[in-house]
Amino acid sequence: MSLGYAEKTAGAWWAPIAPGKSAQAPTFTAGARPNEADRRRLRRLGWVTSQGRPLAVHVDHPRAMTRGALVVAPPIGREAVVGMRTTAALALAAASAGFVAFSFSFSGEGDSADLGPDDDLAEAWIADLGAVVAQARAHVGRDLPVHVVGLRVGACVVDSLPLTGPGARVLWEPVSGRSFVRNHAIIRRDSVPVPVDDDGTELEGLWLSDAQVASLSRLRAPRRGPEIVVEADRRAALRMTLGAPYFAHVPLDSIRRIVDGLERGPARNLAAWDGPTTTELTLPDGTGVIETLTTIDGLPVVVTTSPGVTPHVGATFTAMGSEIKAGPGRAWADAARRLAPLGVYSVRADRSRLGDDTGPAEVDEPRPYTDENVSDVAVIADHVRSLGLPVVGVGVCAGAWSLLRAAAQGRLDGVVAVNSVHWNPDSGVFDEAFYAYYHADSAPAAPTGPSGPSSSSVPPRAQGFGGLADRLHLEREWASLELRARRLVATTSKHLAIHHPRVRSFLRPDVPLDLVGMLMRPLHAPLSVHLLFGTEEYDIFAGKGGRRAVAAARRRGLDITVEHDPVVDHSLFSRAGRERTVQLLVDRLTSGAWS
Repeated sequence: MSLGYAEKTAGAWWAPIAPGKSAQAPTFTAGARPNEADRRRLRRLGWVTSQGRPLAVHVDHPRAMTRGALVVAPPIGREAVVGMRTTAALALAAASAGFVAFSFSFSGEGDSADLGPDDDLAEAWIADLGAVVAQARAHVGRDLPVHVVGLRVGACVVDSLPLTGPGARVLWEPVSGRSFVRNHAIIRRDSVPVPVDDDGTELEGLWLSDAQVASLSRLRAPRRGPEIVVEADRRAALRMTLGAPYFAHVPLDSIRRIVDGLERGPARNLAAWDGPTTTELTLPDGTGVIETLTTIDGLPVVVTTSPGVTPHVGATFTAMGSEIKAGPGRAWADAARRLAPLGVYSVRADRSRLGDDTGPAEVDEPRPYTDENVSDVAVIADHVRSLGLPVVGVGVCAGAWSLLRAAAQGRLDGVVAVNSVHWNPDSGVFDEAFYAYYHADSAPAAPTGPSGPSSSSVPPRAQGFGGLADRLHLEREWASLELRARRLVATTSKHLAIHHPRVRSFLRPDVPLDLVGMLMRPLHAPLSVHLLFGTEEYDIFAGKGGRRAVAAARRRGLDITVEHDPVVDHSLFSRAGRERTVQLLVDRLTSGAWS
């Protein structure tokens, strides 16, 4: 750590960051909509090699002179997905302050190269961080500071890496590898209705061998030091990286304080970072795969092919909800690499303002059921078709909805849709009330963060009673009763929709009996659609008229297959669900149907 940084932050960073401080938000104020072309012009994608493994790197440049560099060491596993907007906001705030910001995915994470079950995770990730820091140092020079900020397990990796040269380290909400594994193993076991694998340790969207768990356990969380940053609002701190992405909390005040505490070097006029955009990966069986980081109509994509193999079909993968292009639990990255030697040209793409295209305004979740998302997947499909290949779209949940909408426009030859649950093609029905209703069960018990009401506020119905304790007790009672009532209504409504759709239709005449048909009727032959459902999703499909809609589509000449597999949990958190989905893709895309 540089002396200037230690002097500037002494007595500040070790103390918790209190919520509700009056610090100004970063210059990328939430809700602002900057010039898209300008923002994308300042972004670079490329590969950095660490011990022979390519790491996917995203670099945000300052608009003016450069004062140093910032390397963001992200969380891991599901926390990296949920915390994506926080790490992106940190990088963009640093770029606004004059730093070249390097964001990356560790080996075995995101779009970076895989790790084997016997690889030492801790050793590999420390080497990865060292490689990116060295790249940042080479870019800005030896006299400008290179700062490193690590979040959660990423902070432990930062703490384990000796740093040389000017620059500081910031350890933000550090959590040990042992605690990470223990907590997420519990979450996986208790929240996903699919048994865990007997071997290794299964987390949400992540499987670790026993050797990897032992290695990860060596990453210990630092307890003391001026470089440690903790959030005073513990619920808000958890929402940075835990829970569902649509409730992720982006602590703008904390980001501003972190960036303001970083030492600036003398201003330099530097050219943009220009790392390699194409790399070769070696699969476990020795097969080579080529991956290219590029953009299509401004959208960040990874194109996967295999040297010497002529593709016979193209696959376009899209994210589910507001997640990342690597797919749920990296399923799309794994599938693309496995499919390339079999003759499949794959493109996994972010949609606008998601993943690597996240911009200054995305501190809240961008809505996934929009016409813009449909246009985004259609643009990628058109690119694949321009190569003379038939195109198959692959997506889960909201991603599948966008692909089915694009298929209705004739942009796709096939769709593999996993766990689709919403079938109305009109994006206008997916309004604030829709999201509030469907996300209610996952909402935190009380608002968090400086912009929400005080956690000690008392509802009007509880006022007029005795002391504060009585009022808070009543508040909890009312909240509990309301939550139970909402869940009862939701459960009853779902039961009626699944098992007694005509009764549901009688009680709710405004809701069509055949909801699935609304999205299926615009589809026309020739088109192949494969619908894969877990148990609950299949029940919802059936209750919304799915069987009738499929029969009608088949009469119109569509090739539609419906599968129900109980291991396919909704978000593909289970290892079995991901493997089942990837095998389905291999079977469908190599069957010769599109040769």
